[in-house]
Amino acid sequence: MNETAEAPPTLIDETMSHTIAKLADALSQAQGELTGAIKDSSNTFFKNKYADLAAVQDAIRIPFSKHGLAYIQTTEPHETGVVVITLLAHKSGEWIRGKLRMTPTKNDPQGIGSCITYARRYSLAAIAGIAQVDDDAEGATNRNKPEKKVVPNKQAMELLNACESMTELENTWKGLSPDIRKTVGASNLASLKKKLAA
Repeated sequence: MNETAEAPPTLIDETMSHTIAKLADALSQAQGELTGAIKDSSNTFFKNKYADLAAVQDAIRIPFSKHGLAYIQTTEPHETGVVVITLLAHKSGEWIRGKLRMTPTKNDPQGIGSCITYARRYSLAAIAGIAQVDDDAEGATNRNKPEKKVVPNKQAMELLNACESMTELENTWKGLSPDIRKTVGASNLASLKKKLAA
């Protein structure tokens, strides 16, 4: 009697694997450890702050690695712009993915690159369940509690003070972990920027 190999289960659609139970369990544990992406970049046009792609990546890196999660982001062309595909995978082989189509404001390499980065940031934050938070968000939600004096991380301050340009300062700042950035604080960062701009 000939035995035929059992066919793999048919996917319900193209947005997830047949089962996501293990992925969902791992993601729920990782999300319990996420602290949010810190708004450490400024939009000079709208005069506001936002969490850039690096901040979102920083926020998920350790919890994702700890619970066997990884993400992959790819792009594909579209007649009206670009499509970013974000795949969230678990070490079990389970996965989910989403697509985000965006149209660049300028159809040149810089405009397309900015559009892709923008789409990657929003897609990754959405699939990971990340929210943007202010550096002083904890203080703002605990106004009635006595303030705790936070001592800036000495090594971080030495690195930041050694920066000789605004670009070097921004890259060094982005290389710090969210917890260490909190110890430095927005006011110290502003003072360092003012010193370099002088």
